[in-house]
Amino acid sequence: MKKHALLFCMLLVIAFSERSSAQVNYLDNNPVWRIEAAEGSSYPCIWYQDFNYFINGDTVINSFHYKKVFKQGNYWYALVGPGSGCNGSGSIPSFLTYFIRQDGKKLFIYDTSVFGNGDTLLYDFDLQVGDTLPLSFNNYDSTIVVTSIDSVLVGSEYRKKFYLTWNALPTFIIEGVGHRYGFFEPINPILNIAYSLNCFSLEDTAYYPVTGQNCQLIIGIEERENYKEFTISPNPVQDYIYIKSSTDIEIASVIISNMQGEILTTDFKTDYKSVNVKNLAKGI
Repeated sequence: MKKHALLFCMLLVIAFSERSSAQVNYLDNNPVWRIEAAEGSSYPCIWYQDFNYFINGDTVINSFHYKKVFKQGNYWYALVGPGSGCNGSGSIPSFLTYFIRQDGKKLFIYDTSVFGNGDTLLYDFDLQVGDTLPLSFNNYDSTIVVTSIDSVLVGSEYRKKFYLTWNALPTFIIEGVGHRYGFFEPINPILNIAYSLNCFSLEDTAYYPVTGQNCQLIIGIEERENYKEFTISPNPVQDYIYIKSSTDIEIASVIISNMQGEILTTDFKTDYKSVNVKNLAKGI
């Protein structure tokens, strides 16, 4: 009887080990990434985008099997300083953006734009503490180091969360999900462009940053037109930001955040208000 019990326990250990080391298929179960971007090179206009990446179909390139990644969403313009000509909003129609494939714990992207060169590494999730993050399509810094590793539950599987240090600033990447700034977007923050990964879902259920409804956008939100009725000044700012609405739209709140994720929220109910930012560090 004892021999049977021992054999049973050994089988359980073997079965658990095989299950825990099984390969996660990052591109299965209809992943959707929702990204928000703000581009400020055309001051005083800021160009905003709120869009999804999603997988639809596959193809073969140079004998490699790739998934097709499409992009779709909304855009609008906002005036953030003295000037004019920042009108407009609309939809980003669905279009083919990238080809992506998985090889073990690595993801590769096939891109022919100026940012890529054919089949290029996107992520390597086979990392240990102390490893240097490899150069890739969305990482161009060879000094980023893995400082610790945790795990998060995504669907029915645990994914590794790699904490990184870049230029003394902490960040992270999640296996198959991406990083705080996006999925294809640069891991390294860049001047005049800000990205944010706002949602990641599988089979219409969100798992990042919180579990909830799906991340699919409603395309063509006409009320974006109202943003052109606001002026925000001065830019750059030192002590106070002044926000004014030239219509009867009521400003309910203001949320200010920097690239490190520090947030200052000021609530008010008036069409003109100054926001004190004296205590915020310089930055974007």
